[in-house]
Amino acid sequence: RLLPLLNPLRFPVLAFQYVSHRVLRWTVTPLALILALVLNIGICRNSPELIYRLLLAGQGLFYLMALLGWWSERRSVKIRAFFIPYYFCMMNYAVLAGIFRFFSGKQSAVWEKAKRKGGGAGVLLSLLSVAVLFTACDRTAERESGEIPEEVRLVVNDSISRERDKVSAAPAAVYTVRVPDELNEFEFAVKLYETPLTFRYRVAVRYKMMDVKDSVDIPNFGHQPRVDVRKAGGDLACMIGFYDTDGSFRDLKKVEVVDNQLRIRQVKRYGVGTVKKK
Repeated sequence: RLLPLLNPLRFPVLAFQYVSHRVLRWTVTPLALILALVLNIGICRNSPELIYRLLLAGQGLFYLMALLGWWSERRSVKIRAFFIPYYFCMMNYAVLAGIFRFFSGKQSAVWEKAKRKGGGAGVLLSLLSVAVLFTACDRTAERESGEIPEEVRLVVNDSISRERDKVSAAPAAVYTVRVPDELNEFEFAVKLYETPLTFRYRVAVRYKMMDVKDSVDIPNFGHQPRVDVRKAGGDLACMIGFYDTDGSFRDLKKVEVVDNQLRIRQVKRYGVGTVKKK
């Protein structure tokens, strides 16, 4: 259903982003790192040019920092300058190890979806299919459906413009916490940004290395919208909402992590009717 989005003739930008960021980064990059080091050593042995020797020295320094990062991690000491090269090298090593295990028949390329409460058995999906389906449309989060309560309100003399004169680049509301992890400095963050439409906000969610985009519409209650993101339950759960005329917070969408899965669901809807007094 989503494969047509990868057609470079119809969606050149999306296809390029997917291939460069998701495919080449996890397939070509590990091999390219090894090839670059080997070729650089060969060039330095046959060329007196200083630039190649500096590049080789930089590569050696980078891998030395990665080795020191591995050493410090084993001793539960985290040094950011060493951890970043170590993490980068470990990610690419994991890709090479996975490719080797796959072609040697020692590892399957399918995974079993986690069971949910009230659901049946998990469905086996291909890793490649999951990457295409979830990455191509930036819809990695699980959205739950169901009966949603609705509140209806009548607004008199609506005079709020439907479009903004100026869109701020700074987030209008932010909720962020660190994700418990001994080795990585991951975070769970939800940020709301203004859009050209007055009552629509762009939602940017980050969980570990996952980025998800969404949007939320604020009901027009006859005043300028004021949004917020509040903690809702545990640390890895927050509520997107807005403030009413009396200052009370109204719920709209809940973003949470359940069993290491990111979920976004609508918790309440608002119906608005508008009349004008003469």
